[in-house]
Amino acid sequence: MASIKLPETLTQLPNYMFDGCSSLEMVEIPASVKTFGTNSAAHTRIFNGCTSLMDILVDENSTSFKDIDGVLFDKAGATLYAYPAGRDAETYVVPDGVTKIFHGAFQNAQHLKKVRFPSSLTEVGQYAFYGIVQGD
Repeated sequence: MASIKLPETLTQLPNYMFDGCSSLEMVEIPASVKTFGTNSAAHTRIFNGCTSLMDILVDENSTSFKDIDGVLFDKAGATLYAYPAGRDAETYVVPDGVTKIFHGAFQNAQHLKKVRFPSSLTEVGQYAFYGIVQGD
């Protein structure tokens, strides 16, 4: 399995960090990471092209992020940052309490055919579903 555990010295996941890493299956984000991409970019492409990515795991001591079953969220669970594109699930239910789906969050999730949104959702970022092949 191709995986990476990022160093404790890292404080930001910069734009394009894993762009094109098609064999990457799992990423472990340390508690030291405080930011995801840059606010000026509408589409961070941090995990763009990571078509084998199954899990994005976050150190439980993080004060900025968490994962819920391998999907990346802010610590409060209000923003969904990234859904791993390699998952073979056809349906994903966005948890209650999520108010924002970040730019490019579901990009290239080839197996998804249905996403269910909570009534709490108020914002969907640009390119949130970019590259998803439409189901039957």
